[in-house]
Amino acid sequence: MRWDWIANGWVPRPGIDQKQAAVYLLLEFWVFDAKESDVDHYHWINEDAFLSVSEIAEIAREVWPE
Repeated sequence: MRWDWIANGWVPRPGIDQKQAAVYLLLEFWVFDAKESDVDHYHWINEDAFLSVSEIAEIAREVWPE
């Protein structure tokens, strides 16, 4: 199996750092995907990179409160 990166958003605003952009782009994409595609909460995170596992989990709680 091979994983590829897919860009699904961008931030054209000066003054927003990469971390802020990553958080809000992921949040907005998941909100959209949950509403439009009826996507449920992810089942696992196999690797973290720019965002930590705890940061990703915090974003997910905003989209899929339990």
